[in-house]
Amino acid sequence: MRNYGPASLLLSCILALLLQSCAPRSVRVAEEAPVRPFETNIFPAELTVEPGDQRMTVTWKRIGDGLISGYNIYISDEPLTRNSLPLALAESAAPFNSSPYPGDTDPADGIERFEAEGLANGRKYFVTVRVIFPDRSLSRPSNEVMAVCGPRGEISLVARFAGENDGLAMTTGRFVRADAPENDLYFYSKDGIDYLASPSRLGGYTNRSLFDKLVLKRGDWDSIRRQLGEYRPNATEDRLAIKPGDWILLKRSDNTYAVINVVRFDGAGRDRKVRLFYAYCPLPGELIF
Repeated sequence: MRNYGPASLLLSCILALLLQSCAPRSVRVAEEAPVRPFETNIFPAELTVEPGDQRMTVTWKRIGDGLISGYNIYISDEPLTRNSLPLALAESAAPFNSSPYPGDTDPADGIERFEAEGLANGRKYFVTVRVIFPDRSLSRPSNEVMAVCGPRGEISLVARFAGENDGLAMTTGRFVRADAPENDLYFYSKDGIDYLASPSRLGGYTNRSLFDKLVLKRGDWDSIRRQLGEYRPNATEDRLAIKPGDWILLKRSDNTYAVINVVRFDGAGRDRKVRLFYAYCPLPGELIF
C-alpha cells in the first residue's frame, strides 16, 4: 500500500474538482422540472362575450398549434382572476361545462365559440377560458370579461297604433301595444320627421322613458360597447327625432338602460316602419352591454 502525503491529497482534491466542473451541463438541467412546449405555447386569448336573453356567446382565439383535449369555460358570479395573479384562477373556480368542450365545427379559422344557456338576466358574470391538455393539465387562462345578460336583437316597429308591433317591452324583448303599461317606446312620423317617444306621452298608466342621442365614433359593436362603458348617462327627453345610423340611450323609470341603433326606415305614411337594433341591461344604473 502506498502512502500519500498532504501535498498528494491536495492535488487529488483539485483534480476531482476540475473534473466535476467539466461534467456535461445537462446533468444539472435534468434535475429541474421539464417545461413542455405545449404548456407554454398553446393558450386561449382575445376572449369576447356577446350576451343575450338568459344566454351568452363566448368567443376566443386559440394561440399555438399542438394536441389538446378541449377547453374549460368558466362563468362565475365572482371575479376569476386577480391583478396580482392574472395567470391563476381562484380556488373556487369551476368549469361551466360538465365535460371538456372540444371546440366548434370550424377549427381551421382559429376562432372558437361556445353557447352558454340557462343564465340569469341582470347579473354580473365573469368569464374566462382555459385549454385542457391530454394529460389533464391546464393552460393559463384567457383574458377575463364581465358581462350582463338581457334581451337584445333587431326589430321593426310600425307607426303608433298602425298595427300590433307598435311598442316593445325591454324587460322581456316582446312586442306590446304602444299604450300598454309595460311598453317602453313607440315610433311615429310628423311633418316629415321621424321620432321615438315615451309611452307617457299617450297618457294613462304607461311607462315614462327618457332618451339621449349618443355621440359615438363609428365602429363595430365591440367598439360601440367600449365607448358606452365610458359614457355618462344624460337622458332627459321624452321624444327624440331620429335618422338612420343614430345611436340612442333609453332610460326606463326603474333606472335601467337600453341602447338603440336606428338601422333604417321602410314605407311611408301609415305603412312607415323603423328597423332598430336594441340591447337592454337589466342592472340598474349600469351601461354593460
